[in-house]
Amino acid sequence: SVWDLAFGRMATGSLVLAGVAVATGAKLPDRRHWPALAAVGVVGFAVYPVLLNLGQRSVEAGTASFIINATPAIAAFMAVLFLKERFTRAGFAGIAVSLGGVLLIILSGGKQVALTISWGAVILLLAAVAHAAHFVMKKATLQSVTAFQVTAVSMWAGTIALSPFGPGAVASISSASPEVIGSLLYLGVCCSAIGYLTWAYVLKHASAAMTS
Repeated sequence: SVWDLAFGRMATGSLVLAGVAVATGAKLPDRRHWPALAAVGVVGFAVYPVLLNLGQRSVEAGTASFIINATPAIAAFMAVLFLKERFTRAGFAGIAVSLGGVLLIILSGGKQVALTISWGAVILLLAAVAHAAHFVMKKATLQSVTAFQVTAVSMWAGTIALSPFGPGAVASISSASPEVIGSLLYLGVCCSAIGYLTWAYVLKHASAAMTS
């Protein structure tokens, strides 16, 4: 299920980051930063993957990819609004074009344009908003913690938020094929642990709008 996949992916990434923390002796951030890091984790590593998996159940892969690729435009807009980052007129025009294309997809369901709503596409748009919010929230926390700290602690928090689905995920994985298990490991290790850690490092040294 979508819940099992989300938990399995984040749990795998969390275990990898926990191993790295133990091996390198990485320190936890000060406790005053934990609430903000937990919020980053819940939004980016619990809400986002669940919405993404739900939306992809009823939307074709190509259409889903186009909608999710609106994340940079949404993140750039949020960065200007909440982080007071500067953006050019051309940048705002790009945001408008990107979001306009997503609106057409939502109204058409990926087919002929009509005044009907594709709820799968709406869910994917909400996923893109959650993902963008995660980037902007992460940028704010990176002013006072390291890239590894924000990635590890937020991913652990997201995994805890998804933990009610842990037993179901374990049961599903125990009966899954090697191909499915391999895909889950790839998502957890490469796309989650390594991907988000390197992204946080870049985000710490550049603006959220530019990085997105």
